[in-house]
Amino acid sequence: MRTREHANRSYSYRRRLAIWFGVLALVAAACGGAEEDTATPTTAAATTAAPTTAAPTTAAAATDGATETTQAVATTAAAAVAAESCLQPGSEVTIINQTNVRNTVNPLLAIDTTGYWRTDLIFDLLVDVDPNTAEIVPELARSWDISDDNLTYTFHLQEGVIFHDGAPVTAADVEFTIESILAPGFLGQWRPRLANIVGADAFTDGSADSVAGVTVHDDYTISITLAKPDASFMAISVREVLKVLPKHLLEGEGPIGADHPFSLHPIGSGPYEFVQWTEEKTTFKAFDGYWQPNRGCIETVHHGGIQDVNTMLVAMETEQAHAMDRTPPGDIDRMVALPHIDVATYDKAQLDGLVFNVESHPALANPDVRRAIAMAIDKESFVTNFLGQYATVRNSFLISNSWAFDASVEMPPYDPDGAAALLAEAGYPGGEGIELTFFYNDGNSNREGLAIYAQAELAKLGIDVTIETAKWPQFIEAVRNGEFNVAVMSLHSGFPDPAIIGQTYGTGEPENHMNYSNSAVDEALTAALLTTDVEERKAHYSIIQQNLAADTPFVPVFSPPGTVLYNSDLLTDVFPSNNRMYWDVRQWKVNE
Repeated sequence: MRTREHANRSYSYRRRLAIWFGVLALVAAACGGAEEDTATPTTAAATTAAPTTAAPTTAAAATDGATETTQAVATTAAAAVAAESCLQPGSEVTIINQTNVRNTVNPLLAIDTTGYWRTDLIFDLLVDVDPNTAEIVPELARSWDISDDNLTYTFHLQEGVIFHDGAPVTAADVEFTIESILAPGFLGQWRPRLANIVGADAFTDGSADSVAGVTVHDDYTISITLAKPDASFMAISVREVLKVLPKHLLEGEGPIGADHPFSLHPIGSGPYEFVQWTEEKTTFKAFDGYWQPNRGCIETVHHGGIQDVNTMLVAMETEQAHAMDRTPPGDIDRMVALPHIDVATYDKAQLDGLVFNVESHPALANPDVRRAIAMAIDKESFVTNFLGQYATVRNSFLISNSWAFDASVEMPPYDPDGAAALLAEAGYPGGEGIELTFFYNDGNSNREGLAIYAQAELAKLGIDVTIETAKWPQFIEAVRNGEFNVAVMSLHSGFPDPAIIGQTYGTGEPENHMNYSNSAVDEALTAALLTTDVEERKAHYSIIQQNLAADTPFVPVFSPPGTVLYNSDLLTDVFPSNNRMYWDVRQWKVNE
């Protein structure tokens, strides 16, 4: 039930939002309406670079007992604004995929890749990850220092950065963002990533009014102190979580859920400002006051959600849409044969396969049964015959270009006879008594193909498989609630830092929907965070990979085709990467 206090706070935000809309209306009236798109299409082919996951670099020594990261200080906001803009007035593009959910424009509530890249457009990141090297690079934080004990991170912010309503971005906004995530009523998934900050627990349980480990030194300097070293803190927690919120708009608003006005019209400081959300599409417009020279080149970006893949393909064919991802492999060559369509490819840092809920069925609690299922799947055959040339066979728990990948780990081999023998040893001869439901999100043809293929292969072992589907919101909610036997989906692959797999395999972790637990894995996950020595970390991740291969809580099978179909008559400079499939939207241009 909404309390009177909550209602008043929401009204306050709405009133401020209404004032902001009024200002926009006056500006629009003064400047005139948006121009028609007058770009003249020409043909352009895509070029791509396959990113790799590099080992962390060693920080150089600095003064005052701190270590300074190796990146150079970025240009000042004033210089960036003065730089020549790539903006193409009147240009617009429509991107489509299968997700257009309202809460994917609120970074506090985003839970999937679509939500991540959309909120990347609206909100400035504190730091980013280079898609080619996996190194941390400056964004809103122009530089930072790390103390000798690897516990305190001091960030120096760009000056002169403003939110989309004109208010300045300061260290107080960063502090407020941290407090919003650690607040008792937080409704999103990000709190565990900040739980290592000193005083986080006390703030969350309400026994402290502030987070002890967060110190604002001045308007553009803030320090974050951790309770224990975490070698992945920058790549995972800071990059993924700290998309800076406007304190002046949200302070006192309480928990910000999907129905909060901020989720209906978010205001950030990123390269694109939010325009509107409808059931059909979300619209973003390049922000005129953005501080970086590489702000959006295309003026207006529309993102539409279409559940049916065939409808998506028709939209591309008829030029109602200009870019789409997750194209069924069998349709890529046909689409590229059209004169106005090309494909940009990348090595996708995603592991799709069979995720076992080990508590959902007695047989799945037995690692030998899980290994037997893995041994029944001919991954090479499936990828070659069902997914084609753009997909990648995966047979590891980390992507093979991760610096922590251990090629010596022996995964369950394809061996149907061995699988049958293993089932018999486990007490299930001929698969007797094993009836499972395979569950995937409706419209994902890659996962549909794997579910159907696995169903047929497991039938040869006597395992009875029923297939069920659900729309994405219902699917992910069911998975998060543990309402499945085997989910055909993706798990973390180790990009940008291998520590991210701890969220999937660590006992009790929020993304461990498998209910998997192994004390050796837990100990190694913890140990790998306590040192910055790359070789020591690699040794811990080797132990993790060995245990996962033995336990088989997940059967990695493939990385989906890393492809973005795009209208090459209209678009150029399309370079997707495993950083985000649309990480580079701000750099896209239209042919003139």
